[in-house]
Amino acid sequence: MRLRCLSILWFAIWACLVPALLVCVPSPLAAMQRQQRDVLTDQQTEDLRQADDDPPEKAKLYLGYLEERLSEIHRLNTDPSADRRAAEIHNLFEEFTRLSDELQDNLDSFEEQHFDLRKALKLIVEKSEKWPAALNEPKPNPEYEFSRKSALEAAQSLYQDTVKMLDDENQYFAKLKKDKKKGS
Repeated sequence: MRLRCLSILWFAIWACLVPALLVCVPSPLAAMQRQQRDVLTDQQTEDLRQADDDPPEKAKLYLGYLEERLSEIHRLNTDPSADRRAAEIHNLFEEFTRLSDELQDNLDSFEEQHFDLRKALKLIVEKSEKWPAALNEPKPNPEYEFSRKSALEAAQSLYQDTVKMLDDENQYFAKLKKDKKKGS
């Protein structure tokens, strides 16, 4: 009898606890998504939205936003009078990482749909080769060292994936062209 009462009690606790946890879980996820969106200005977000139908343009927009972060890191690094320089560099490394990840996610999606991204990919490869040097420009600082490492990993991953994607696209479109000639 006592065992049965305990089982019912545990069931009642879990029946109340699980729904309460499910209500709480989406909150941090929504906050994280808002934080990621805050990396871009309203105008930049609108520009990306308008470029949804033009994947190469969308990729170039992301590339421009990444380059802006690198320019700002360089500016802060060379300006000794900048207030809160280490904190700002930390934030820029974080933004760079998020934007790199978003660009990579978009490229993966575009590749699955076989958009011709060769020109945009060549530009990304060309620019991203230089990113590790720019990201390593600021002197080591414990306040942003972890963020720098994350940004370097994101940059390296984006570079490697873009090189592979460019090769895959060149092969895909060469085969498509060859098959088209055979069919003519």
